[in-house]
Amino acid sequence: MKSILSVLFLALLIMSFGCSKKEPVGPETAPIQAPETKAEAQSAAEAAQETAGAVAGEIKKIASEVDLNKSLEAIKQEVSAMTPEQLKETALKYKQMLTEKGTAFEAVTQKLAAIPLKDRLSPESQALSGELKGLTDTIKALTERLAVYVSALKAKGGDTTGLTP
Repeated sequence: MKSILSVLFLALLIMSFGCSKKEPVGPETAPIQAPETKAEAQSAAEAAQETAGAVAGEIKKIASEVDLNKSLEAIKQEVSAMTPEQLKETALKYKQMLTEKGTAFEAVTQKLAAIPLKDRLSPESQALSGELKGLTDTIKALTERLAVYVSALKAKGGDTTGLTP
């Protein structure tokens, strides 16, 4: 499980910052560059903040249905009494929340990338790094809980298509 989370985290980082492989640069594949001027940095930060705000609204909606405070042991006991339909419905909620958190992770990564190199040790940059750590921890917790629901669904003979973390 830890190796899956490590691979997921590494993949998100690679997707966020890109690979060292040189590819032709087009409008869709242009690398994220540190802004040269303060105005460029501010406009990039505002765009990322709007995206993060939209994602935050979706996360709050789904979060009311997903409980990260519940222990894995409590979830394991709860799933034993659930039907395959209930398991799949709950697993889909966790999967959707995981997707939303991944999107939020990317938005915060873009905000961090928009900060000029000379300001990387600023309080704003440190706050964004802290936010990334929080998102990483949440993604890990969601992945663990989703795995419990998916394994219970498999054990009961349910369809797990599209539910893999």
